[in-house]
Amino acid sequence: MQARLRRWWPYALALFIVYLLPQAGIWFLQLSGNPDVATAWKGWALTCLLGVNPVAVVAVGVLYGLRHKFEFLFALLTGALWIPAALTLYNETALIYLLFYVVFSFGGMALGNILARSAKAKAAAS
Repeated sequence: MQARLRRWWPYALALFIVYLLPQAGIWFLQLSGNPDVATAWKGWALTCLLGVNPVAVVAVGVLYGLRHKFEFLFALLTGALWIPAALTLYNETALIYLLFYVVFSFGGMALGNILARSAKAKAAAS
């Protein structure tokens, strides 16, 4: 189990930081003196929720799939990391995205695994 945790922590840390990007956006909006922080927050939060987070989950999944084998527990970890961000930054209705992020993580790991296998096959053929 310790080997898994050592293998997972850089990927988990990257995702956790990405999941907390909306909070950094709120701080930036407050510091910039924007009078309409609520409207700007909604736009920033939706951009992260529907754009940045899925892309980051797939990218991390691909990188993980390239370097390591396909792991069911890692995909569950990507969803579990979403829980604190969803409950602190959004509300409980954002927890549904946990399922999407787990599926995107599976897809990213599968793609990374396919790319790694094709690279090994090319290297073996050369």
